[in-house]
Amino acid sequence: MGLDAVDLGTLHASARHIEGIPLAFFTTWKIPAIVATLAFLFFFLVTLFHNQICPNIDRLGIGKDWNWQQFVTVPLNNTQSCLGNTACLLLIACYFPGIIAAYLQLWRGTKYSDFPVWLDVWLKVRKEIGLSALLLGSTHGCLAIFTKMSYGMENEWWQQVYVLCGGLLEMVLIVLGISSLPSISTTLTWREFTVLQRYLGWSSVVLVTAHMVVANIHYLLMPLKCVVIPSAAQMSTIMKLGQGYCDLNIAVNTSDITTLKTTVLKALSMGYQTVAINTEITDNTTPDTKKKKKKGDYPCVPPPPKLTLTSADLRKHNVTRDPVILTRITVTYSDPGSPFLSKYRDLIKLYDLIAFTPTTEAALKQTVSQTLVEVDLISLSIGREGDTARFSRKLLHSAIEKDIYYEVCYGPCIFGSGARQQTITLAHSLHRKIRSANVIVSSRARTPDHLRPPYDVMNLGRFLGLTEAGAKEALVSMSHCVVYCAAVRRKGRSKCLATVTILKEKEDGKRNVKFDGLESAAKYLKVDNE
Repeated sequence: MGLDAVDLGTLHASARHIEGIPLAFFTTWKIPAIVATLAFLFFFLVTLFHNQICPNIDRLGIGKDWNWQQFVTVPLNNTQSCLGNTACLLLIACYFPGIIAAYLQLWRGTKYSDFPVWLDVWLKVRKEIGLSALLLGSTHGCLAIFTKMSYGMENEWWQQVYVLCGGLLEMVLIVLGISSLPSISTTLTWREFTVLQRYLGWSSVVLVTAHMVVANIHYLLMPLKCVVIPSAAQMSTIMKLGQGYCDLNIAVNTSDITTLKTTVLKALSMGYQTVAINTEITDNTTPDTKKKKKKGDYPCVPPPPKLTLTSADLRKHNVTRDPVILTRITVTYSDPGSPFLSKYRDLIKLYDLIAFTPTTEAALKQTVSQTLVEVDLISLSIGREGDTARFSRKLLHSAIEKDIYYEVCYGPCIFGSGARQQTITLAHSLHRKIRSANVIVSSRARTPDHLRPPYDVMNLGRFLGLTEAGAKEALVSMSHCVVYCAAVRRKGRSKCLATVTILKEKEDGKRNVKFDGLESAAKYLKVDNE
């Protein structure tokens, strides 16, 4: 009949065991199922806490309502991410006990000794653990098609690589799973089976490692935003990137540098500690322009302005705290096809903060998606075609997901009733579409008369759709986040910003205050933190 005889001992000793064989129910699958379930629950709780609960706790801390809309992505996005993490863990657990067994045999000097019970059980369920990894990994790949791929693939090397690694990993795991079936493994020689399990098995470990690392390459060195780990605002305060009240928009008047200096000193004397000197550039290219522009038709981007303040200037205006002076550029444009950004991107990147003012929805879409220049702020001007009423809610939220902040300037409210009405309408439009998330308030002051003290600006924030706590956060924590995110984008792991260095006293006893850029600030912060 072709059956193999097995000696199970005497009938008295093995009768109950023989009777229980037909009633056995996945005896070798219990441990893999328990491990996979516990690992999935662990990753699911961590993902839920990090992606949904922590951001809402931060919202409550700044006086905003709990956002249940963030929980909409739990069934699909969170599940597919946790399935991938669990499959990765199970795949490593499939090949790790073999390493332990090999080193244990080398340490004992013989392979003819029994393994510990826990290791023996682990080695016997490797096949089931590997098949569980195949099942969860395949499910993760299918769900990822409907989540990650639905947003579109950008022409980035890391996206191409991690998708390639995922596809190759799936192919290798399917081959390994098929070769482990009894009907297939019995037709293979020992050498064929060993080559498949050894080389393809370790190839799968290398591929899953590459897939995980490349897919998260932009987040490995970024700080996590979760309760026990400082948020962006906390990190910026700890690193002394942005300090005190902030006014990140003091317009540069190139024809009168004295007025700029007076305006900055007036802001510092009012209580602001972090200010940004803003250079405004307008690209007048329009989508209807058919004539090819000449070389001199594009606006020239000047280098970041340099402002010198002495200790005597600070004492004269009763400024006792070291100020943080940043440089900022604001680019206003309407045509996404204009070569302006690609032509001047090297000069634009010299500034500490980069802001864009898109006047069309196509320009806003490019501002959010383009990779030529890392944008920190979107400054929506009043009385332009770029009013938020013309922008879709989804497009505005996509900028928030990339840690890009919106700016509302209170300076136009001082100019006249028409500008005041347009500014309030713009602010309430942002509140209606994005609940005033990632919104900062600045002055856009061109003269000292356009400035207002921080507490007056906070009171004005109530008319701009902000709560009392939200108005304060717009001048403090939210502005700190802008500075912090700009530092992360420019400097990677260094996370530093331009700051003030007090030079040594000269022979005549006078001191100068020098405002350095990012490079010198990195050295200043490094020494300060040691």
